[in-house]
Amino acid sequence: MTMHLPVRHLMLLVFTVFISPTFASGGSLDIKGLILDRTITLDGHSFYKKFSAHWLATNLSQPHNLIVTEKPSARWGNLIIISSQGQMLYRTSIRPGKQLKKNKVYEAAITVSQNIVNRLIVKNTSQDIAPTGY
Repeated sequence: MTMHLPVRHLMLLVFTVFISPTFASGGSLDIKGLILDRTITLDGHSFYKKFSAHWLATNLSQPHNLIVTEKPSARWGNLIIISSQGQMLYRTSIRPGKQLKKNKVYEAAITVSQNIVNRLIVKNTSQDIAPTGY
């Protein structure tokens, strides 16, 4: 029986995950730096592709998972929401059929990065509020 090289690598990866100390002790595997696409329309997919390409090119040192969500709205166009750990970091609307401007993608990346840094500063310096908010 001959196995192709990619299948061997996949089997090795699966084996490594199952014997890792984190998995064996019942802990969860945390993967950092993911950007999930939860967009619906072609315009939303286009925004996600441009945003993720720009984000990965400029923010390799920030290992945060992001979710790009799209909510179609008849009044505002398509609402794009970028969130991390259940907190909204950026929100904008894009008009269906209109050309997506690059400055909107750059603005989103800068705003998300600033909000992540601000959230970390508040988390590390504030001792008044517990993580639950009470």
